[in-house]
Amino acid sequence: MSEQEIAVIDKIRIEYNLKIEEACFSKGYIPRYIILDKSRNIHSYIVPCYISGKKLISSYWMNLRFEETILQFLKIQYSHLDRPLFFAYIYQNNIMIIEGDDVKNYLCNEKSPDLLMDYMIENSYDFSETFKLIKQEL
Repeated sequence: MSEQEIAVIDKIRIEYNLKIEEACFSKGYIPRYIILDKSRNIHSYIVPCYISGKKLISSYWMNLRFEETILQFLKIQYSHLDRPLFFAYIYQNNIMIIEGDDVKNYLCNEKSPDLLMDYMIENSYDFSETFKLIKQEL
């Protein structure tokens, strides 16, 4: 895990006061970080990323094909996790996210996954919008 990815998790913990822990069961495409509710149940999963130039980078797909890795995360999300999945990164000192559901919808409706990274960056939104909803559910 890179320093930039750890910075994303730390920033979410500090700014939003969310209980985020490393999942001991994380392996393969099961994300390493989980948001817990007050009773320590899993609320959602986070895949930390960072922007480098015009690319979305993560240690998860550093040496793998980006589109295939994202697809594997989505398969695991729907087959095993049954919880929201957020891809999160810092941009201009804000936490930006895109939800796994949004990515899945894009892939189901678009013919070319080659523009997936551009879609994820261009359609990310400030985490504060989603935080309000998460806080109500916790």
